[in-house]
Amino acid sequence: WADVCLMGICSIDLKLGLTGFTYQESLVDRAMIETSKYVIALSTYDKIGASDPYYVCAANAIDVIVTEKDPSTTDLSGFKEAGILIK
Repeated sequence: WADVCLMGICSIDLKLGLTGFTYQESLVDRAMIETSKYVIALSTYDKIGASDPYYVCAANAIDVIVTEKDPSTTDLSGFKEAGILIK
């Protein structure tokens, strides 16, 4: 078990969840998330609201999204409403 999981992500969408570009990597990501107490997703802004072919988990399985955009000036309210902290 991991206390904190820091992971780079391929894409995250509120409805489609966290998704990945390759099947194998998506399985590893899913296992890491399922066995971690706190999950921090590192993402460039262009990956937020996007999707890829392989499902990893629901968006609200992520505790924090760290991105380069200022969360106070960017509309990420849907993620905030889902309980995800934006940094």
